[in-house]
Amino acid sequence: MGTTHSVARAITPCIFVDRVPTEVRAQIFSYVLAREEPIYFRYTLPKNAEGQRKRKWVIDNDGSLLPGPDLDNTTALLRTCKTFRAEASEVLFSTNSFVFPSTTAVTKFLEEIGAPKHAIKALIIERYVLSTAEQFWHSLVPLVNLRTITLPHYELCQTRARPVKLHAVQQYMEPLLEVLHAARTAREKDVDLRSLIRLKVSKIPCWWCRNDHRLKDFRDPHYDQCTTACGTQAAAAEHAKLVGRIEGLIAATMKETQEKSR
Repeated sequence: MGTTHSVARAITPCIFVDRVPTEVRAQIFSYVLAREEPIYFRYTLPKNAEGQRKRKWVIDNDGSLLPGPDLDNTTALLRTCKTFRAEASEVLFSTNSFVFPSTTAVTKFLEEIGAPKHAIKALIIERYVLSTAEQFWHSLVPLVNLRTITLPHYELCQTRARPVKLHAVQQYMEPLLEVLHAARTAREKDVDLRSLIRLKVSKIPCWWCRNDHRLKDFRDPHYDQCTTACGTQAAAAEHAKLVGRIEGLIAATMKETQEKSR
């Protein structure tokens, strides 16, 4: 009668995990993952073995949508093991700013990633999509450490023919503001969220702001002589006005939130 022998596999301990404290590992990860420039996220739709397409998020800082040294160096560490993936992902998301092509892309990204999205602190978005705006703001609620959302000025510009309704933005962001207020209060940190939304001005001033004062009255004798400097000055004034309105809406929402919590 044969004898069954059980062969125990030798498990080689990982010194980096077993002996190096978590805080020290996080510091080491930050040297590899933290960047001075924002990280651009895009998605591709490659085919799998069955010919089906599935969304795949890639880092696209060079605009090529192709894996390169930067992409490989960033993601290789996250693929080492489950422990490294969990710890390094949190460092990656908490120490960098992330750029997305649209608010819709942000929503999809947050729905699909398995990483600790709660660690994300800064988002930079290139386009505000009205049709999915409510879903976008709702998808941000789990981001309890979020500090800034940067949007293009021209996307929220109130001098456009059909401007974004700021009161709708205020309504959509209310759940997020409540969560951020509670999280910061629990950590005894500054709860002033008026600067949560930042407006990015492009190198070329917003067309609507730059020309609004000219379009109001074609009979204005200054119309034909309006210079670039004049347009830039008008755009700067409109930008400051829009920033003030958004900060005012956030302040009003926070006041209501505080009154409810009393």
